[in-house]
Amino acid sequence: MRNLFIFNIISIIILLVFGIVYYKFQDMKKFIIDTNYKTNIQYVQEISNNISNSITYYVKSDIENYLKNHPKIKKQLEKELSLFITDRYKYIYVVKQDEDGDFRFLLDGSIQDKAMFLENYEPIEPAKWKAVYVSKTPHYFTHTKINKLWITYLQPIIKNNKVIAILVIDFSMKVHDEIKKALNKLDVIFKILVYFFLFIFIIIILFSYIDYMKTKELKILNKDLENKVNEEIEKNRKKDEQLFYQSKLAQMGEMISMIAHQWRQPLASISATAMGVNIKTKVNDIDKEFIIEKMDSINSYTNYLSDTIEDFRNFFKPAKQKELITFEEILNSVFNIMGNSLKEQKINVKIDIKYKSKILTFSNELKQVLLNLLKNAEDMFVEKGLENRNIYIEIFKKYGYVIIKIKDNAGGIDEEIFDKIFDPYFTTKSSKNGTGLGLYMSKIIVEKHLDGKINVYNQDNGAVFEILIKVKDV
Repeated sequence: MRNLFIFNIISIIILLVFGIVYYKFQDMKKFIIDTNYKTNIQYVQEISNNISNSITYYVKSDIENYLKNHPKIKKQLEKELSLFITDRYKYIYVVKQDEDGDFRFLLDGSIQDKAMFLENYEPIEPAKWKAVYVSKTPHYFTHTKINKLWITYLQPIIKNNKVIAILVIDFSMKVHDEIKKALNKLDVIFKILVYFFLFIFIIIILFSYIDYMKTKELKILNKDLENKVNEEIEKNRKKDEQLFYQSKLAQMGEMISMIAHQWRQPLASISATAMGVNIKTKVNDIDKEFIIEKMDSINSYTNYLSDTIEDFRNFFKPAKQKELITFEEILNSVFNIMGNSLKEQKINVKIDIKYKSKILTFSNELKQVLLNLLKNAEDMFVEKGLENRNIYIEIFKKYGYVIIKIKDNAGGIDEEIFDKIFDPYFTTKSSKNGTGLGLYMSKIIVEKHLDGKINVYNQDNGAVFEILIKVKDV
């Protein structure tokens, strides 16, 4: 039963991790596609601006008459246009709209198929071409040609605040289309993996249910053999065990949210680094040192993600024996998990550790108690919308006890509910945000597992929780 429960938890974690990774992949996919598209348009815009400036520099009068009267300049301008001809930028030419609204070619940058260009020209979607004369701004539109994605870019050539002609660049988006296809294939792979782990999770749940039903039947058969005292003890034990697991699940959900906060920035940095390498590769502006630098950056980010998962794994590792540990190490582990969440909520934490010696204790259980108390303080700040948010942690020894004092300025606890805050299922939060198990399980852990006490009182417009642990100096 316990093994199946552990498998369930592992399956949930794997599904959540894959869900987070898939969500981030979707963002990265959209970012890559959009950025690649914009980069292509921006590059064409820069080319067209340069060509337009060159034409307006030479042309001194009506562009059509001027080119007819200056064949050498026309030839020179067409040569400049031809310099930009590639497999991707196949057609570059200049047209003018006459008084009848028809278009005619003035300059042609293509090296081949010149004979196919007629003096009069009927463009695709002429309304968009005419709109350039009216708006005096560039337009571009896509159309399908020979099963390849093409874009026509229309750049107005303006002289004396008047559109004298249109520079036209037809360029292919085949590479962009190939990038989209590659990302779509990765998308399919991700979906297959998610469905696979979902299937495994369902199988494990099914076996858990079968095992649960068998266990339930055995308990029913043995129920008549137990006396009333043993029945009561068993009920209490099950209740505590169930509450403990519910508390674990609730805390694990909160911690996964905290890990998501810590992963957000590194994942965004990895995406940006990869995009930078991609763009520089496309424009052939890349060198060995740049690649090494960017790969080192990505390696650093992935190490950080790995360390975060390791902290999470160690935090929930069951401790069968006590260990020697300092309070500084315990707090470091807690803040590795929820430090980013506190920073995001702009909560200032001040720590004063006066007791430096190691103690022999169940460290993971003490960490869970501290995590519960800090999370409760954070929730109170958020719920009340307070701007000045402070938590003060003080650790010292007095009368044979090590006292951990956690104090906040979130307004304190209502006097009417002081006697109830450690009761199971009692919570002041909404059903969405609270289970009512955190403080109850904290009290159980401190009193039964750590052999200590936990007290609470209000002070200076805030709540103060004190954990007293009887220790011997080591």
